Amino acid sequence: HFHLQKFDFELIIVDDGSKDRTVEIIHKAQKKYQELALLQNETNQGKGFSVRRGALASRGEWTLFLDADLSTEPIEFDKFMPYLDDFDIIIGSRGIPGAMIIKAQPLIRRLAGKALNFLARLYLNLSYYDTQCGFKIFSKKTKILFEEQKLNSWLFDLELLYLAKLRDFRVKEVPISWTVDPSSLVKR
Repeated sequence: HFHLQKFDFELIIVDDGSKDRTVEIIHKAQKKYQELALLQNETNQGKGFSVRRGALASRGEWTLFLDADLSTEPIEFDKFMPYLDDFDIIIGSRGIPGAMIIKAQPLIRRLAGKALNFLARLYLNLSYYDTQCGFKIFSKKTKILFEEQKLNSWLFDLELLYLAKLRDFRVKEVPISWTVDPSSLVKR
């Protein structure tokens, strides 16, 4: 998708200590795609650690992170483009009108997500309906959030959004299309 766009990009894959063929596959793909970079964690460090590592290594004006299982397809980035001039952070949302869930998570995961978002609204005063969607973009000036980030676990999204609130960064929640991949090995 990004090859069809009219801008330069880099694709940084952070391998979080996988034991499958991920590294081999990426090395093979690097021969074809010069935009592809690989960062390897020797052991599993957590999603928050890996996203922070990739974001701090990025060099562009914007840093988009998306889950490797492609629950949200890269083409969804097009929905963010109209907001790039007016916001510092844009987050994909499965919880607002216009979002399309193609295949939903199991009920217990959906309920846990709703409970987490309720608690984030209540205790952190975050006004978002979906803080955990693995599809967010950050402007270069927000890189400081990743420098300040402490959490290595799946809760890192809440920390980043809370730090953004403290710094008065402008955040936009945009509805996206999303599907669960039951074969995914991505762990929160």
